[in-house]
Amino acid sequence: MYSGICSNSYNLVLYKHGDLLYNGVLGVITERLEATAATVACVPDDALLVALNQAWADFQVILTMVRDILMYMDRTYVQQKRKHRVYDSGLYLFRDVVVRHAQIRDRLRRLLLRSIDLERRGEWIDRSLIKNVLRMLVELGVCSTSVYEDDFERPFLAETLDFYRLEAQQWLDQNTCPEYLVQAERRLHEEALRVTHYLHAATEPKLKTLVETQLIKQHAAALVDMELSGCVVLFRDDKRDALRRMYRLFRRVPSTLHAMSDCVLASIKAAGDELVQGQSNPETATDAATFVGKLLALRERFVTFLTECFADDPQFYKSIKTGFETFMNVNTVCAGYLAQYLDELLRSKTRYEEELELRVAQVIALFRYLQDKDVFEEFYKVLLAKRLLNARGTSDEAEKVVIAKLKAECGYQFTSKLEGMFKDISISKDLMELYRNWSYKDIEQHTGIDKHDLKRHLISLCTPKYRILNKSSKGKRIDEEEDIFTVFDGYKSKLFRVRIPLVSQKESSLLPMSVGNGGSGMSNSADVLPPTVAEDRKHLVEAAIVRIMKTRKQMQHNNLISEVTKQMSGRFTPAPQLIKLRIESLIEREYLQRSPMDRRVYNYLA
Repeated sequence: MYSGICSNSYNLVLYKHGDLLYNGVLGVITERLEATAATVACVPDDALLVALNQAWADFQVILTMVRDILMYMDRTYVQQKRKHRVYDSGLYLFRDVVVRHAQIRDRLRRLLLRSIDLERRGEWIDRSLIKNVLRMLVELGVCSTSVYEDDFERPFLAETLDFYRLEAQQWLDQNTCPEYLVQAERRLHEEALRVTHYLHAATEPKLKTLVETQLIKQHAAALVDMELSGCVVLFRDDKRDALRRMYRLFRRVPSTLHAMSDCVLASIKAAGDELVQGQSNPETATDAATFVGKLLALRERFVTFLTECFADDPQFYKSIKTGFETFMNVNTVCAGYLAQYLDELLRSKTRYEEELELRVAQVIALFRYLQDKDVFEEFYKVLLAKRLLNARGTSDEAEKVVIAKLKAECGYQFTSKLEGMFKDISISKDLMELYRNWSYKDIEQHTGIDKHDLKRHLISLCTPKYRILNKSSKGKRIDEEEDIFTVFDGYKSKLFRVRIPLVSQKESSLLPMSVGNGGSGMSNSADVLPPTVAEDRKHLVEAAIVRIMKTRKQMQHNNLISEVTKQMSGRFTPAPQLIKLRIESLIEREYLQRSPMDRRVYNYLA
């Protein structure tokens, strides 16, 4: 029978009756589908999806058989007349006659949307049935998803938008920030599974964007700033899981990350400002170890957040860097205390080498945030001089470790003076070996020390209790013409280190802190630069101006200011007023001149 039908259809096409066969088949299919539609339309809502799915399955079997029988007609008549293939025409008929039947189309859409809504509210639904019906809509589009989009996807996305708009607002009103984040992450996971279970793949990016917008983008700022549970509280209470989840969710909508990174910056700045202000007040100031320890703890906390919660995101790294740079450069407090902290570290005799290097590396990490590094250099240079002169350092190797790290950060010019101090001490030690038998005249001539100071120091070294030197004459007076001083090799002491008392005026410290009585407190001049730093800056700025102008020959005022600031930024940030004053000085000394055409343009004078 099957072969007979195939033969008859072949003959009809062969003898030019293709129109009769094609139209007749479509007419029969239409009649059958109208009967099917009438049957399905009478089915109650709770059975409509099942009935429609069954009708679709039966129709696919029939349509496949018809396609196979009329294969010759599809290859010849259909192509010649540019008509739809029989199978495709059957799909169009099922779409128009059954799916878009007046009593089926709206009910079908409503039942699909209600099923998904029930699932979102925690009820069980037949996912395989939903999947089959949605796949039917996709296949009815033939070579597109137009039927799926028109009859399901658009209304589905509209209802999804309303659903999550309301739910997000309810969560925001009733939950804390961490609780909201848990709920949002759960919903996003559920929607991803929904695509896997029954939605078409083309819906996935649209659904994902919609849900992320409603749950994350619309409420990102409110979540970050939420009172009692927002970002500031999460940082304070070390809620890493919540911060990790917040970053994970916000990363889905990159434009929302700035709200978190801004909060990181603000939190660091607030904590840092409090530390610096407290240290600037003599009543609340602590010693260098305590203050720097707090800075290190603050940095360690946010670096931990960066690595464990924010996936080393460059945006958050920049916020941490900016936060520390902001409060550490308000005045010279941080620069001074970092230098003093290193001084105490290098004077300590109980450090293991590994621990010392670790502590130095931590301080260097804070040092990177200083913009006026020359201020730190001046503080450190004074303290280094005291360690070298008093032989109070841990070891030369430890000192060289610090200098090597500073050189790696700022270049050889930054540490040239510090390294020169070590060379001076080395030369001094060599010369001291030669200064073991000298007359007073020789000592005075070679040292250039003031007579009054020289005599006072020599007498201190010749006292009976601390006889380091022998004096050729007796008594406390020094005969400038006759007295010879020699080293007393017989001197002994039970103490490992001996301090020889010497009456002297109090030293006025360059540092913005006093370390008397074992404590540390800030002076009221923390904002004032040391005189030597201010003077050095003048020369450095002038040198930079001359270098730039020698290369450019002519520059506009603002461009010159910008270029000098850029070149100096590795050492300090010069104020525009300072640069302007140095330009005026160079004009007076005829290194530069103003252009006759434009007084804001400078010319270099060779």
